[in-house]
Amino acid sequence: MFNFFSGLDSINLLILIFSALIALSMVVVKSRWLNREMALVTDRGIVSVSSTIRRATLSFIRRQYSTASKVMVVIFILLLWMASKGFLSWYTPFAVLSGAFFSALSAYFGMLAATKANAITAFATRLGINKAFKSALNGGSVMGFSVCGFGLLDLAFWYALIKILNPGMPVEELMGIITETIITFAFGASFMAFWARVSGGIFTKSADSAADTVGKGEYGMAEDDPRNPATIADNVGDNANDVAGMGQDLNESYVGGNAASMEAAFYSHGSFMAYFGLTISVATLVMVPLAISAIGILASIIGLATIKVNGNGFRQLLFSVRRGVYLTSFLIALGSFFLSKYAIGNLSLFWPVVIGLLTGNGIAWVSEYYTSSNYRPVKRLAEKATGGGASVIVAGLALGKESVLVTALVLIGGMLGAFFVIGGGDYNLGIYGISLAAVAMLSTLPITLTIDAF
Repeated sequence: MFNFFSGLDSINLLILIFSALIALSMVVVKSRWLNREMALVTDRGIVSVSSTIRRATLSFIRRQYSTASKVMVVIFILLLWMASKGFLSWYTPFAVLSGAFFSALSAYFGMLAATKANAITAFATRLGINKAFKSALNGGSVMGFSVCGFGLLDLAFWYALIKILNPGMPVEELMGIITETIITFAFGASFMAFWARVSGGIFTKSADSAADTVGKGEYGMAEDDPRNPATIADNVGDNANDVAGMGQDLNESYVGGNAASMEAAFYSHGSFMAYFGLTISVATLVMVPLAISAIGILASIIGLATIKVNGNGFRQLLFSVRRGVYLTSFLIALGSFFLSKYAIGNLSLFWPVVIGLLTGNGIAWVSEYYTSSNYRPVKRLAEKATGGGASVIVAGLALGKESVLVTALVLIGGMLGAFFVIGGGDYNLGIYGISLAAVAMLSTLPITLTIDAF
């Protein structure tokens, strides 16, 4: 059997570094494209408004990061004290710090790209929907690939550092230290995500409410009327929360999902060998989640390249986006097939990945079904509008609860399927199976986050 992860050789680390650099190279390429296009925006009004939004967004982000960093220093000192008392590993304080740093860095790059893409897209609408669509998509891709690229780079950094600082350590013990350390830096990412979502969310909702209250209520202005100063604050909030905040939120999910799956792999290693009768290094199982994420980056690049629009309708746009996401999911499944077959020796790890991909796409379809005007639920709700506000509110609440129930059933079905498909009910293997399904859902993040930021 050809093993892609033969012990702790350099291939493990090279896979992480290569995939992270590929993702970050996409960030560089798309950022340079945005810079070139921004230079072609000749409308002074667009440039002026965009510049104002950009400066205000940078001011908000810097204030947010300044306050968060002060709190992080206190947490860092507390963690150092706990490490000195033997409660934690000495790696933990620095791992938490790096998780926060890379989370903030990914959001910063994504937000910078968004403020440029806003102006480019607005100017490109004069040239047609296709040009505007491409501009927005390229802007969103910076956020999508920044989150995944910096997340994997952080994982690679700690994998390499711990390996270098512990030469000659047995594989089992070394993997234990690596997984315990990696799981902690997800806390740093969670900390920054909390700051971004709470502060950015409160800011954007306050600005939005003020803009609507003053503009619509008192002066009868339209939504986002440029004469309304609060519109600038509203757009700043959209960039700070819906782009930067969302990126940090998903960065936490991305690194946390991978770290949790690596931890589950470490603890299920013995059960895996006993159940399948295979002799496999624990490093193999630990590195599989990261390999799936690496496949996801390459698959997302291909999927993103297929999103092209030649028409001018909403359905054409939606079909193009779907095609890119579905192709990405298929390529991840295909890559996981060969990964499981040749790195493990059977397809035991392939099926949880398939279940995770189907669950993720299933949840997306349920969301679209209950929110798109193309389907019956929204059409039925629109018909209720003729009966007055009360009937719309009641029907809307019922529709919302129904959509949550269906989403929960899909998610529970995916979890149960991933639990039982890998080890027939063995607890440790089942948890590993669920974690792989979660990693598979997150492996499409480069393209799905691109579309979200777009």
